[in-house]
Amino acid sequence: MTIDRRSSEPKPPLSVVCRGEDMQKTISAGFRPDNNSRQIGSGLGINYYLCSTFNHKTHEKHTLDGDFRFFLWGGVFAQQTVTPPTFNGAERRFFGSRLTAEAKKLALEKGYRYDELTERIAVAFRVDTAGRLSALRFCDTTCQGADSNSLAPATPRTREMVTAAFESIGGEWQPARLGERAVPYTVRLRIQLPVSEIERAQNPDPLLFLGEDPAKSFYPWLRARVRYDERFAKVGGRVHIRFFIEPDGSITIDEVVQSPDKKLTKEVLRVIRNSHGKWSPRKMEGVPQRTPYDLRVNFINESY
Repeated sequence: MTIDRRSSEPKPPLSVVCRGEDMQKTISAGFRPDNNSRQIGSGLGINYYLCSTFNHKTHEKHTLDGDFRFFLWGGVFAQQTVTPPTFNGAERRFFGSRLTAEAKKLALEKGYRYDELTERIAVAFRVDTAGRLSALRFCDTTCQGADSNSLAPATPRTREMVTAAFESIGGEWQPARLGERAVPYTVRLRIQLPVSEIERAQNPDPLLFLGEDPAKSFYPWLRARVRYDERFAKVGGRVHIRFFIEPDGSITIDEVVQSPDKKLTKEVLRVIRNSHGKWSPRKMEGVPQRTPYDLRVNFINESY
């Protein structure tokens, strides 16, 4: 059998249809059915298999919820593309925006503290052929298969809040379709919860830089002082540095989480340290607190 793999994009899951005697050819080509494979039909000597497959040559994993289906009939493949489900007629990402807004609303109404919440999370749920949703699940480093990712597990309070928000959202899902037929589909979303907004709403004395929200004042200040010059002619990418503002306004560098270049890291650290004395740490009951801050800056080099 033949599988068209010309595209360099990440391959979506596959449904493989092959004759029984072609299964060995499938395995030798690198696509090996696992325990989730099942025969879903037969005719004219052709067996149809819906497979969760793993390509042992390229280490690409494909799960049961397929975006592509290949039909072998007389030795010819025909491809049909699954149309993903929609929410209220719009793309799935709009459901993610609704979920984020509802979570923020619940945090303020029900008292979910910002310091109990995880900012970056991933979730998954299934939309069946009638547009009904399965229970929400959280995806992180502890998960297996397609649910596995690089995110740390969400805190219990985050899970509680997001699950409540998920269950309270109204609206209608239109199921995924394969041709004219409705098919089940697993939706996976990455969400950034508005933890800083929740903090500002819950804390009357938030972290300030030059008397303003750091998101509005610190980034322009830093941008004007970082020397991103000819020394970095071939350097570009994201710099992510975590640091603390101490109760006296001084700076303590905690961790360089990500950076494309050591010299660029050194330059950004120089500017961060020069911001000493310009910060007002958050206060609790009027007492300054040691306050963490995550700086994320994308450096775009147009010279290469």
